[in-house]
Amino acid sequence: MQDLSAIDLTTTTFVDLTQPLFSGMPGSKVHGRAEVWTEHPFPAGYPDGCHIAVTHIKLAVHLGTHVDAPRHFIPDGKTVDEFDLERFVRPAVTIHLPRQGSVPVTADELAPHMDEVQPGDFVFLYFGYAERFLDEDFHEHPYLTLDAAQYLLQRGVSGLGVDTVTPDMPAQHRPPDFDFPVHKTLLGVDVLIFENLGPGLAQIAGTRRLVVAAPLPLAGDGALVTPFAVVPAPA
Repeated sequence: MQDLSAIDLTTTTFVDLTQPLFSGMPGSKVHGRAEVWTEHPFPAGYPDGCHIAVTHIKLAVHLGTHVDAPRHFIPDGKTVDEFDLERFVRPAVTIHLPRQGSVPVTADELAPHMDEVQPGDFVFLYFGYAERFLDEDFHEHPYLTLDAAQYLLQRGVSGLGVDTVTPDMPAQHRPPDFDFPVHKTLLGVDVLIFENLGPGLAQIAGTRRLVVAAPLPLAGDGALVTPFAVVPAPA
C-alpha cells in the first residue's frame, strides 16, 4: 500500500468520488426520502443582527454516497465502527464498463480488466451512471451476477464500489424469491460495498489509485462516506 507519509502535496491532487447530498436525492424506496434544510435561529442574548445558520439532514445511511457494512444483510455481521480505519484507506482499481440499462455483468466480463488488482484492493466499477444521478432512468442500471461477486472474492478484494444504487439487480426486475446474492456474498465475508459513487470516477478510470473513504463512526449497518482518490497533479 502507498505510504501516506510519502505523499508530496505539491505534486499531488485529490479527486472527489461523491455524489451531492440534497433533499429528494435518488435512492431505494425502502430507504425513504432524504431531507436537507437550513434554519436561522436567533438565540436570546446575542447582539442584534447576529446571523446563525444551522443546516439539518434527515436521511437513511443508505442514501447518497455510502458504505454498506456486513450488518446490512448479515444479522450478526460487523457494524461500521467495528472495522479498523485502515480498511477504508486502500488502493482502488477503477474499471470502466460502460453499460446501458438493466444488464448483468459477469465474471468473464470482469476478468480482462483485473490484471492490476492485488489482494486487499478495492475494485470500483464505473458504468457511466454517475453522471446520470438525476436522470429518470438512473434506477434502470447494470448489476453484477453471483459469479461476478464470487470472482471478486477469489481475487481477494476488500471492497466493491459502484456508481449505481446497488450492485444487485434493480428492484423493478427482481423475482419474488430474490435474496440479494451480491450483497450477501460480499458482506458475508466482510467485503465492504460502496454505492452511489460520483462522476469523479471518470478521472481515475483504468488506474490503480490510493482511495480514502472514511465513514461516519456509526455503530450501524452503513454510513455516509466522502471518498477521494490521491492522484499525481497535472504537469
